[in-house]
Amino acid sequence: MPEVRATRAKLLAHGGGVEAAERLGREAVAFAAASDFLGPHGDALMDLAEVLRLVGRPQEGAPPLEQALRLYEQKGNVASASKARALLGAASAAAAPAS
Repeated sequence: MPEVRATRAKLLAHGGGVEAAERLGREAVAFAAASDFLGPHGDALMDLAEVLRLVGRPQEGAPPLEQALRLYEQKGNVASASKARALLGAASAAAAPAS
């Protein structure tokens, strides 16, 4: 179940278990990608982006967010696509150099 892996990954990330958190997050994505269900695959990608943000690597979360956005748009999931867009915007703003 990708949801269980993703939840455990986020808990580990909060607790400082960086390597295990990222590994579980990526396992959740791989597990979800093996199915035909676009929603759970997008959700796992969003969770991976959150794990990467929690462990201090938010810029690495942009590609999973972009992929999640594409999946949500393909499925027609407007609410989740909007959330992915907002998180991408926040990630871009955080990555932009201060002027």
